[in-house]
Amino acid sequence: ILVPFIVSLFCILGFLIAFSMPKRYTHNDIIKQMDVPEDKMILIEEEADEKENVGVNVAIYILSGTIFGHIWRYGLLSRYNPYKNNKKMILHFVLTILIPFYNGIILYKLSKKILEESKQKGVKCRDYSIVSLVLGLILLDVVPYILLERQANLLVESNHE
Repeated sequence: ILVPFIVSLFCILGFLIAFSMPKRYTHNDIIKQMDVPEDKMILIEEEADEKENVGVNVAIYILSGTIFGHIWRYGLLSRYNPYKNNKKMILHFVLTILIPFYNGIILYKLSKKILEESKQKGVKCRDYSIVSLVLGLILLDVVPYILLERQANLLVESNHE
């Protein structure tokens, strides 16, 4: 009984540490961390983009036994928070973990929020809200997250143009 407790404790600690780490390393960040002398330093003007690699997210989701799925879902929810405040979003996120069927409702609201932002920015996106709701209710939530992440990536690409 002690082994599962220890493993769970370290998983939770790793989960918390993962959120405290910087999300995007740029070329300049890496050079500064390596203590390269200034005369050999090549600084590049760059922006760390927020575009996610959907294939990698799905692979990690499957390989980690959906633990990464929770991290992925939290990241998408925090970027496009469909609720008024952060505490409410965290409460609904925890409810999706405890009550898997509740994920359909979150996916519906998230889809509507991403669609609303895409309309504001003039980006063509499809309305996946009903598909997200149905697939979330029948516990196939990875498919709507793939679709919504692709739409979120389109929004990011439109910001860089």
